[in-house]
Formats: sequence, structure tokens, C-alpha cells
Amino acid sequence: MDAADALGLDVEVLRDVMAKSSGSTWYGDNFHHIDWSHEGYRRSNTIGIIEKDVLSALETFTQGEGSSEHGLDAAILAGLRALRTRHR
Repeated sequence: MDAADALGLDVEVLRDVMAKSSGSTWYGDNFHHIDWSHEGYRRSNTIGIIEKDVLSALETFTQGEGSSEHGLDAAILAGLRALRTRHR
């Protein structure tokens, strides 16, 4: 959504396109019904809890051919931590 804002796109129009395309996801389709969906990143909120799950997944992936050597895990974590609170 931040990328849509930066490009001057209407976030609701983008969500509608995603819901009708292969970009459709449960989270995106239910965004307005999920009470924490508008939260920005804070270690103490739901997004912060999701960070723990992401770190666990990244740890699993890096045991094989590591994504860290390509910066993938750093980029994923940076994106998660950059989430801003969005007002409804």
C-alpha cells in the first residue's frame, strides 16, 4: 500500500484489482475485517508477532541455500519493519 501511495494509485482500486486477479489473498480480501490490518510495525503488536514467524521461516530457509547471501531475508525484514499504521 505504501508503494501504491508513492505512485499516486488509489489503494482501494489496487485492492479491487488484486481481489479479482491472481494477486488475490485471504489477507487482502479480508483487509477491512481484520482488526489489526491497519497497524504499523511495533514489536509489541500483531505485526511484531508476525516478525517472529518470519524469522523462524527465514532461519529454516537459510539452513539450505541461504537467502542471506543475496540479501533476501534482510529485505523481507526491512519491508515488514517499515510497515506504517494506516488510518481507516
